[in-house]
Amino acid sequence: MLYFCSKYNSKIRAVYTGRFAFVAQADSNIISELINSIRANALLDQNKHDDFSVHKLSVYEEFYHSRLFLYCNTGLVLIGIRWLIRFLWLFFRSRDSVIWYYKMRAIFYAIMYPIHESIVEEYFESKKSLKFIKNNDSTNKEILKKADNYIKNKWIQNISLSYVLLVMMLWPILKWIGWILSRDFTVISQEFKNGILYEKNHPVSGIINKAGSIGNENANLTERIFNFIKIDTIKHNTFIDDWYWMLLKFRAEHDIWNTVVDISKYHTRTRQTFTNSFNEYISNIIGFVTEWVELKDVTPNIILVRIINKSISKKLLLKPPLNWENQPQLIKLINFFHLHGN
Repeated sequence: MLYFCSKYNSKIRAVYTGRFAFVAQADSNIISELINSIRANALLDQNKHDDFSVHKLSVYEEFYHSRLFLYCNTGLVLIGIRWLIRFLWLFFRSRDSVIWYYKMRAIFYAIMYPIHESIVEEYFESKKSLKFIKNNDSTNKEILKKADNYIKNKWIQNISLSYVLLVMMLWPILKWIGWILSRDFTVISQEFKNGILYEKNHPVSGIINKAGSIGNENANLTERIFNFIKIDTIKHNTFIDDWYWMLLKFRAEHDIWNTVVDISKYHTRTRQTFTNSFNEYISNIIGFVTEWVELKDVTPNIILVRIINKSISKKLLLKPPLNWENQPQLIKLINFFHLHGN
């Protein structure tokens, strides 16, 4: 899986992607209560299986992923790269940069996904409190440091050398941007009511989540710097921007899929494995996002998977179905991949 995720009864309930966590079928009030539980370092009762407890397990898992992610230097650099790639895409329509970004991202998850999932699984089986995250830092850091070095080697072997060299030159800056964007755990929820899709951010804490708009005269220096580097305040993306970005994402991941499956065996401790089926991967992640935007009709899901596969086979950026850009849930479904670099 090219996302850190929480599953219940073999179904994806939540994903974490380095900046945000996304939880399916959980309303805003439930998420707010769960964020308060994290702030209070509340213990998790894994013997309960009601809807609230399932959501709590999902959010706690993704929170732990977010703390581990801060030790992944290659992951932090990827978050910084994402900012740069979105800039190149929105202003110059640079297809190659999007493809290289997603190939680097796929390699990262191929190696880090099994490691993260194994650590998180062991953590929950031991029923420790969230304080275990800090108590076990040294062990996790060593594991992730070795994985970082392996990822960099695989980048060099599988990605354009000129592109990798540019990343290495900008490494400290990209890592800093990634750390700023990733340090504050935030869950994004969606609710569809009366034809309107309501989105809300639920942060545990952090200046980045409190940053005002550029025109806010009361914003402090950190907030002003953050707003200055937000792509969205410079140039707004359109539905077609998001659509073509999404097709390039899945094309890039398809092109490197065999490599991804092979190198995912790097971590021998893990009980988590990669699926060998690219179609299964596409169906799983689109199925999750469909639930996240509370889209009850599965027809768009089926149509989207079909278009992605056709786009890959023909190596063309096919146009979206008619009227999709007028439906808020479909807009957000496609936007999920571009806006957050998912």
